[in-house]
Amino acid sequence: MPAPQFVFAIAVAGEAPDYQMLTEILQSVLGHIGLTNGAINGLMQELRAQQWALPPGAGCNLRLERQGGALEVVVSQQGREWRTACAIPD
Repeated sequence: MPAPQFVFAIAVAGEAPDYQMLTEILQSVLGHIGLTNGAINGLMQELRAQQWALPPGAGCNLRLERQGGALEVVVSQQGREWRTACAIPD
């Protein structure tokens, strides 16, 4: 039986998004879809680096999409886009 598709998207607005809240939400979502703690920590480090690279005061959009055995992560902001992907264990 193929793994179900899963999509989670959130828009992070403006000047000072609550990074702690966003981290907690993402850790919960990533754990829910079956990623190991090591994989979650690796993705969170990549996402934090990407988030800190954004221009000050600019929000961003985050999208997590599971298709089959893979998770794609997309961060976009003002026409700029960053992507990464990882395998999801069965």
